[in-house]
Amino acid sequence: NEALRLYPGHPQAQAALAPLMARIGTESERLYKEGIQLLEAKQNDQALERFEAVADMAPENEKAKKMADETRQRIEKLKAIYAQID
Repeated sequence: NEALRLYPGHPQAQAALAPLMARIGTESERLYKEGIQLLEAKQNDQALERFEAVADMAPENEKAKKMADETRQRIEKLKAIYAQID
């Protein structure tokens, strides 16, 4: 990463980084799908963890950021409803 920062076109650094970026893409997609499944199962806290993990590992992933925000809002709404019941 340092080599790419200093010399963005460095061929060896780019070659070494390519498989890592592919793996990050695969893992972030898996975590995103897991987050969707957890939301469908009403496991909001776990879903939020997945979406936040995707946003951390792939900051350009706008859909993960959006889902994290929506899930946070969902959790807050549910907390407010439960607080009224108690």
